[in-house]
Amino acid sequence: MERRTFLKATAATLSLPVLACEKKPPTADVAAPPKLPPPYKYEFYNPGEVVTLNAVLGRLFPANDPSGAPSHIDANVGPYIDKMLLSTDFRGLERMMHGAMEFLQSVSVRRFAGPFDTRPPEIQDEILTQFQTGAVKGLQFPQARWFAMFHAFALEGYWGDPKYGGNFDQTVWTWADINPHCAHIHLSCGN
Repeated sequence: MERRTFLKATAATLSLPVLACEKKPPTADVAAPPKLPPPYKYEFYNPGEVVTLNAVLGRLFPANDPSGAPSHIDANVGPYIDKMLLSTDFRGLERMMHGAMEFLQSVSVRRFAGPFDTRPPEIQDEILTQFQTGAVKGLQFPQARWFAMFHAFALEGYWGDPKYGGNFDQTVWTWADINPHCAHIHLSCGN
């Protein structure tokens, strides 16, 4: 192959992803109200645990965030976590994931005079911080390990590919202006 032909072919190939990822002008669909995730019947978590689960997720991804970011409900994070924990890939986590919901409630009731889901946001944050750092005294439970795993599941459900059940309708990607068709483009860091 001639050098000139090779360079033309290479230039054309390299420009394709850039052309495919150019910003498109807004369409009439942009103004449409966001879709809501379909109703979901929890199978891993029981109804009481779902209340606690949603309270925890509400602190990680609040509905009234000043940035306008989608809430955990908009992104379908709770159902995503529930589905993942039903998967055979995560067998062995059942006891810890169920136990955490129970321990969050009991710590909240004992130390903060009420169920976790009814405490003010600053108290919920304090309890979650204690679990995150393993600082709840006398609790025979892997607090920090649970928090790290739960947080990872929540982030996957929020930011991940919608085909796995979270980030419903690309809600988070749309808010963050992430074009999933550009995922194959890697920028050099100049190292």
